[in-house]
Amino acid sequence: MPPPHPPIPLPRRRALKLTAVTARSAYPAGFLPAPNVALPAANDADFKAGDQDHAVLRWQDLHLAPTPLFFAVLACAVPLLMLGVAMHSLPSIVTGALLLIAALGCLWHGIQTLRGLSLRCSSPPPCFPGDRVMVDLEVGNPAGRSRWDIAVTLGLTAPPGGNGWIDLAPRCRQPLLMPLVAAVRGRQPLPLVRLETQHPFGLVRVSAYWAPRVSLLVVERPQACGGTSVAVSLRD
Repeated sequence: MPPPHPPIPLPRRRALKLTAVTARSAYPAGFLPAPNVALPAANDADFKAGDQDHAVLRWQDLHLAPTPLFFAVLACAVPLLMLGVAMHSLPSIVTGALLLIAALGCLWHGIQTLRGLSLRCSSPPPCFPGDRVMVDLEVGNPAGRSRWDIAVTLGLTAPPGGNGWIDLAPRCRQPLLMPLVAAVRGRQPLPLVRLETQHPFGLVRVSAYWAPRVSLLVVERPQACGGTSVAVSLRD
């Protein structure tokens, strides 16, 4: 019984090889037709140190932390609702419902304040150990609504010790200069960029963290030798 897939005879193989060579020679030197395959998305391996890194905050990037005031509002709203339903008291039901709506509304508004923000970061210039460099960061609001009371800090610094709070108008971009002190020599990654908001009433703290892929190059400071200084190139 013959095999289900017999081998191709030698003349057939040679014909296929000649056909492939003829098809390749039909194109100019250095040119080949592009395959009909979608290219993979750019990843960390394709990212260069001189590029401008960017990101967009999504649902899964947000961290929610209700404040004690949030639980205090719930502690007042739930008993009022239960008391109003049990005693058929309309004022208690309305008051409890308003408090509950306010708490949940603050939670939703805090999420919408950070969700969808675009972040861009450029590579800072090379520096010497101990120098203070300014990291160029840009926060964009692509939505058609304003966003208020957003704290932007570099690293895990608390908002009061950070770089202040910003407000974003609809469809605008806010440039920021974040100070950073270079500690050791070598190429080192930038610290995390932290965004936080408690808008509008401070009931819920919504925060997000972003790790830019750009890095900071710290080179050795020139040493004075016999009245002359040794030139050090700041190029990578």
